[in-house]
Amino acid sequence: MHMKRNSQTGFTLIELLVALTIIGILIALILPAVQSARESSRRLNCASNLKQIGIALAAYEHAAGAYPLRVWYSPHVMLLPWLDQKPLYNSINFDLSVIRHADGNDTLRASFLEVFVCPSDSNAAKHGQMAFTNYGGNAGVHFHPDGSNGLFGATGVKAAEISDGLSNSAAFTEFKTGSSMNGESRRDRIRFTLMPVRLRERQSLDEFVDSCLEADVGKTPFEPFNRGWNWTHSEVSRTLTYHLVPPNRNLCTVGNFVQEGTWPAGSFHPGVVHSLFADGHVRAVKETVDMAVWRAIGSRNGGESFSEGDY
Repeated sequence: MHMKRNSQTGFTLIELLVALTIIGILIALILPAVQSARESSRRLNCASNLKQIGIALAAYEHAAGAYPLRVWYSPHVMLLPWLDQKPLYNSINFDLSVIRHADGNDTLRASFLEVFVCPSDSNAAKHGQMAFTNYGGNAGVHFHPDGSNGLFGATGVKAAEISDGLSNSAAFTEFKTGSSMNGESRRDRIRFTLMPVRLRERQSLDEFVDSCLEADVGKTPFEPFNRGWNWTHSEVSRTLTYHLVPPNRNLCTVGNFVQEGTWPAGSFHPGVVHSLFADGHVRAVKETVDMAVWRAIGSRNGGESFSEGDY
């Protein structure tokens, strides 16, 4: 008796295409969720870093009687002993200039510390002879005509001198690092150069802000810039921020006068930027915050009135 052979079964071309289509749809649905989960994790780490910095800042103010200065070595450097980095701090030769790049503090400049970097800013993680930070100390609204009215000034600011209240005054805020090392010319990582005149009066400052907010790639001179590179140097181009314009706005300077710039806060979190306030709490501030409110947050003694719902 002959047995009947079973015919071999397999996928037809149509079935294979249908299966691949279904897999593609599933990947398209899952990938954004995975990316969103990763960004949520990065945001939590980012806020956690700022909270650690806040604890260190309070400890420093208690021990020294004032917040760190905004001159020479950065506030980041001065907080090292309270961030479990006492050996690194003890290795610093403070007799050497922070500006020079070839001296006994090269190891300090090249030290990459995760607490000073938000993981959402991929550029900040790249380091060589000098490491990055993208947490900027509050240097006030602007250097002129508002003066150094932030937490970090040319003279030590005491907690008792923050008349606007610790919970209403920013201490550190994220900013987007520059990318000239990578040869990129992305709008969010470049510096526009405007108005070849020095800022003198309030009117000229307001005109500068208007021109900056309207600046556009292709119409305005710009250049890539290494913002945040060398976390040891206390400078608005390195480790400080102004509250002149709201977060995620253009970075502009008056020609090559570094101090005369916007140096704004910014982040890669959708729609918000993390700010550490002087009382130690961290808040995700909306990038749509009104300019007047953002300037009030950057001022320690302006007497402005605003509420949490405003930002």
